[in-house]
Amino acid sequence: MSTDALPGERPRPLGIHFDPQTDAALRRFERTSLARSTAAAQKNHTAIITIAATSTHLATTLPLVWLTVPLAWLLIARHQRALENLTHEAVHSNWHRGRGRRGMRVNDLLANVLAAYPTFSSVAGMRAGHLLHHYWFGTTRDPDLQRYNALGIERLDRANPLAFIRATARRIVPYALSWIRAIGTNPKILMASVAWHALALVIPLAFIVGLRSAVGLWACYWLLPFVLVLPWLRFAAESAKHQYEKTSTVFDATISNLGRLHRWYFHPEGDGYHVLHHVRPRIPHHQLRRAHAFLSANDAAYAGRARQRTRVFQSPGRVARADRAGQEMGVRAVVPGAWEPKTDASAAQPASVGSKGES
Repeated sequence: MSTDALPGERPRPLGIHFDPQTDAALRRFERTSLARSTAAAQKNHTAIITIAATSTHLATTLPLVWLTVPLAWLLIARHQRALENLTHEAVHSNWHRGRGRRGMRVNDLLANVLAAYPTFSSVAGMRAGHLLHHYWFGTTRDPDLQRYNALGIERLDRANPLAFIRATARRIVPYALSWIRAIGTNPKILMASVAWHALALVIPLAFIVGLRSAVGLWACYWLLPFVLVLPWLRFAAESAKHQYEKTSTVFDATISNLGRLHRWYFHPEGDGYHVLHHVRPRIPHHQLRRAHAFLSANDAAYAGRARQRTRVFQSPGRVARADRAGQEMGVRAVVPGAWEPKTDASAAQPASVGSKGES
């Protein structure tokens, strides 16, 4: 994957700007919360263990093994994808943003242990490639654009489910290999990940069911969904985030995926709010929904131009009216405590928005 820009090549302009009052309000959404990010990772681990235990119980007590195990894989892959998205959050220091290098070390350490190593990656490895995507968006140094071009993602027909599935099948192996390269996985990271799985899952389980059964259960309920299902889920999600062709700015080339199925399955942990993420990458996952609703209600340019999908097999559209956008998301349009659009000279100044957290 090339990281060299062509002579004179410049990243695309952002394509949207906010007035000082809106900008000040958005900065208050950037507060991180180590407790909330840690809890999000633990929640997904608990869900995986619960799904695996339930599936094992049903498979051993009822003649439903061929139904319960594949269904468990589909659900587990969703939570594995959530852990990948939480690793991505840590790339932007959105778990913990303390002062100096100590803050980043805390951010990276906890995210590695709770999210990255379980998914055979590392925060530092993903950061090296992913920040190129942000800094050199739409250029030859953008690793996502390189992957889009190599796999012909712009040519995918998302309006036809069967055609999309067939096209994905033709691309899934090279895509999976390109993902491994993009996140910087290497033998050292693999060894750390294997050690994590042994210490956190296999060895504790071996005390209950024996080593052979423990390895078998780990392979069935972590490794197989990770290898067989997660790449499909990830491809569907990642291929829906950008449209580089016939666009000239970061804002217009980026797409949010905000339907209920998007937010629950394909884009967990706030991953669906991708336009906002590129506009303000320092807003952490637990604040994205509220920040999106705030902008949709208070910034006409964002609400009128932001591209989004609400269905999986759909071409991206735009939010037509700012005053409806927040309501369509099922959340309050104006965040409590945030400033309201000025109506006279005595209008309120920006107040605190977003929940309290570590900064």
